[in-house]
Amino acid sequence: MKIGFDALAADNRSGSGVYSRQLLHALARLDSVNEYHIFHTCRVEQLGLGVLPLNFVTHRLLLRARPLRPLWVQTFLPLHAQRLGLDLLHVPQFVAPVWGRTPLVTTVHDVAYEVFPKTVRSIHRSLYQRLVPKVVSRSAALITDSEHSRKEIAEVFHLEPHDVTVIGLGVSEEFFQQVSSDRINAVRNHYQLPEQYVLAVGTLEPRKNLVTLLRALSVLRTRGMEPFLAVIGRPGWNYKSVLALADSADLVESVSFLGFVPEEDLYPLYQGASAFTFPSLHEGFGLPLLEAMASGLPVVASGIAASLDLLRKEGTGLMVDAYDIEGWANAVEDILKDKELATHLGRNARQAAQSHTWERAARATLKVYQQVAQSAETEPRT
Repeated sequence: MKIGFDALAADNRSGSGVYSRQLLHALARLDSVNEYHIFHTCRVEQLGLGVLPLNFVTHRLLLRARPLRPLWVQTFLPLHAQRLGLDLLHVPQFVAPVWGRTPLVTTVHDVAYEVFPKTVRSIHRSLYQRLVPKVVSRSAALITDSEHSRKEIAEVFHLEPHDVTVIGLGVSEEFFQQVSSDRINAVRNHYQLPEQYVLAVGTLEPRKNLVTLLRALSVLRTRGMEPFLAVIGRPGWNYKSVLALADSADLVESVSFLGFVPEEDLYPLYQGASAFTFPSLHEGFGLPLLEAMASGLPVVASGIAASLDLLRKEGTGLMVDAYDIEGWANAVEDILKDKELATHLGRNARQAAQSHTWERAARATLKVYQQVAQSAETEPRT
């Protein structure tokens, strides 16, 4: 097979970027037979794939203006795919070409713009509502990250559940590897964090629900506690409301917004935390939660479907209603004060995370590729 892969998002640290990099890395280790054509805009070394095998060919696109990338995807990407004679093209997000002769494999991580429309910028929501149904109709195969996302996608686009393939995400092996205490202390000091801190990871936007978490920290301060929150993630839509609450709630000295951090700092920041919080209102999968589990952290998560999927085994984490401020305060307090509980939760979470590997995700994705290619051999292209 000649397989195309849209890696235009691989140069960012968002969920779709991690998905692109890690899946490609696993495919490169797994598949030495098929020919891969990787479309990207960053330098090859920024893909984080190391030395690629000979069956992986990269095509760097000199497209520096990020807003132009969706336009390129709709115009030049299908032309490149057709020129190269690809058997299929995998686009790891739902902004995929709506035309072209090359069979399309599309990963739809979630449909938050439909199920939680108020948490998505209106201009993006309008674009997605026009574009994504056409992408879904054009796709030879649809992949999503979780069973609950499959149900939502099927409902939104009036599909049968078997029309969408569920392939759970993996977690990088580095999260399981123990970081030395010296390295943890050095990174903690670099970011001016106290010895005990609570960690949250995700884009600063309404869907991540940091507002509830900040209000819970205010409650803890009224109880005589002084919890410190470190937030990793870039500013997103309406992020200033989060910063304003941190100021108005007199938490400015108790919260540090770190933005994006280098990958080599991410592992010690996870392992150095006392607890991990995941108050999100909606997720397709919840990759930061899985990363925290692999790091052996005790976690507190909102009771959404993504959390239920990852924390289904009893004793792997605490779950609280996303809007229950007192409940969040109580859960964080329990973990910070009860070392035995924290150790128990962290150990069980780490064990539960071990079954989530990128190799498994790559094998399942390769199976989808094979099914699409076989189907294309027996059906005329349109």
